[in-house]
Amino acid sequence: MANCNSYYPRSSSTKITSQNYYTPEGMLQQTSQNISGNSQQINIQPQTVNTFGVPVNNKGQLNYIKNTPYNYSSPSCPAIQKLKNEYVNSPAMDSGYSCNSSVSTSSSSVGNNYTAAWMQNYHSNTLPTYSGIGTPSVMSNMSHLSMADDCSVLSVSTQMTAPFRMPLGGSQQFPPSTTGYSENIDPDFYYQFNSSLDQLLINLRNTDDFVKKKAANSAFDWAKRKYFCFTKDPLKLQMLIENALSLIAERSTNKDIVFSLLGAIVHLTENKITLPSIMRIFSLSGGKLIHLLCDRIDPEEAYAKFAAITLHTLFSQPDPEGSKARSYARSTIVIDRILKLIMKKMRYNKYLMIDCIRMLLRSNEELKKHFVRQGGLVEMLRCISEDNDERILYTASKTLDTLINSKTDFTGEFVKYHGIQILGNQLSHGSSRFLHQCVQCLSGVSGTDLLEGQDIREAIGKVIQILGSNDPTIALHGSGFLCNIAAKSIIYKEYLINCGAIENFICLMEMYCIAKPPQNFKNTYTEILDNSLAALNNLTVKHRDPKYLTIACHKIIQRPETPRLLLNMIVMGNISMKSKSLVIMHRIFNTDRNYLLYFVNLRDSFQNKTTPSLLYELLFQVVLQYSNMPSDSEEREKLKTLMKRTIRGLEQINQQETFHMELSQLARCQTDFSCLEYLKDTDEHLPLKMLFENLLYN
Repeated sequence: MANCNSYYPRSSSTKITSQNYYTPEGMLQQTSQNISGNSQQINIQPQTVNTFGVPVNNKGQLNYIKNTPYNYSSPSCPAIQKLKNEYVNSPAMDSGYSCNSSVSTSSSSVGNNYTAAWMQNYHSNTLPTYSGIGTPSVMSNMSHLSMADDCSVLSVSTQMTAPFRMPLGGSQQFPPSTTGYSENIDPDFYYQFNSSLDQLLINLRNTDDFVKKKAANSAFDWAKRKYFCFTKDPLKLQMLIENALSLIAERSTNKDIVFSLLGAIVHLTENKITLPSIMRIFSLSGGKLIHLLCDRIDPEEAYAKFAAITLHTLFSQPDPEGSKARSYARSTIVIDRILKLIMKKMRYNKYLMIDCIRMLLRSNEELKKHFVRQGGLVEMLRCISEDNDERILYTASKTLDTLINSKTDFTGEFVKYHGIQILGNQLSHGSSRFLHQCVQCLSGVSGTDLLEGQDIREAIGKVIQILGSNDPTIALHGSGFLCNIAAKSIIYKEYLINCGAIENFICLMEMYCIAKPPQNFKNTYTEILDNSLAALNNLTVKHRDPKYLTIACHKIIQRPETPRLLLNMIVMGNISMKSKSLVIMHRIFNTDRNYLLYFVNLRDSFQNKTTPSLLYELLFQVVLQYSNMPSDSEEREKLKTLMKRTIRGLEQINQQETFHMELSQLARCQTDFSCLEYLKDTDEHLPLKMLFENLLYN
């Protein structure tokens, strides 16, 4: 295995004179020591010749770059002549500049000075820059070839690009390196690792427990470090996993070995590169892998958590693999074992085990009943009330939601163990996904008659507070929870009115009553408006004290945006929303006839029509739809109810003088009353006939 320190070459403290290194003898000596891997300090005795690789006194032909067809040493070369002219007047001539302090400047030749000047001009402004891509590179921007020979300047001045070796001063900007992680990996590492993997397979089959334990520990460590990603042969990795599973399946295997091997499998499943090998074994095993992992979920053993985590990974795979894994593990024994593991108050990975139970309970009513009988619902509530880990809170609340939204009614157990109070206390949490699950659970259990003996005022108050958020999911389920409370509990109706629920519902309607809602939230917006209208309907009926009915209607109409919102609901709402809006208007007008004045000269926001015009047109639309609807249709009954409430609304506004004049004008302009003939045999025929007689002849 390659030493991680080998990724970065050491900076030797030994002084190597330039003439020794750049002569062929010095290069061969240095290269041979590097290849042999000797880690000792290199001490090369300085020689008397200080030519820096250049002939003495600059005699003889110079080849600054070898294997070049052009002779750069020729006096006719304009680039060389220019450099020489610049060098004569440069400070290097006077200062005796040398790239190596060991070179004597007194005896430096013109060639030495010339090379030094070339290096100064071409390298003094080239500083290495740190590249944030991949791992630090051992090559730098200093790695140019010297014109003296083929040796890299990196051999003389090596400045690493690691951050802690970088100069603090400003540096020239260069494009980031395109090299990747493999640049700094010793190629021999792959060979060594695969050889070690062969030895690991042999050691796992050894009869000596000590050897097997060391091999299992190595497998655990390698999986944690993701070394198995370097396996060249996937079949070899698959063979290793199968051998590990065989050892895990044997009851006589040492527990420490089982712990290490299960830990290795956990890390292999968490790695996208090695996970396919696990899934291949799962496909070939036909459920044996799942049964083996379930068998190893022993709450008394430390390795049980590894088995549960691996199961969670397999359960979470896309279908059909995920559904197969879940179907193999659906049994009361597995549920009991994982539940006992959760009850041990584990510190880590508890949320994964809770999620395992949730996935197993889904679409299986018998397992849900067994889970509740074994105290699973109580344990989920305990996790929510006592744990601080957001992941545990989320998975526990999601499991509760799975129980609540099932065919079997678990609302009684939920309310019995103060589930509404526990979830209500968490509504100030900062996690939006946890809040979504909380309000969804509260909405699902609030439609019960068991709330009279429960003190849920704090939960009601917190739900009213969070209705002001701009989160459609919270608004949807929060309004549903309050709507159910107002429908089921007479006691809490008064509390809702006193806590400002009416004002918040009207604000919700104003926020979500828009012409073109987002396409992905269109149904959500409609349900929020429907819940708000239903809640206002529930708050304006059946009070122990009649004064609360008056207070509720007064609070509704006193909001300046309420009349227009009710008209908008009649224009853009569905049948249910239109019907509820008409009921609210009817109760407001019954409370005080002067409230009709709030609708005078008021027009809706979409069609710009007045109240009489909207109700008059709505009547003929509903009658026409009712006549074309089959007699056994559910929609026909809804249309009949809407028609009754529309006629009643027209009768009420007809009592106001301004509205009567406008309705009379509309009736006189109406030429076709044939659609009203369909109502001859209905209960609505007589009141409708009296209404039109009043409009036409009075």
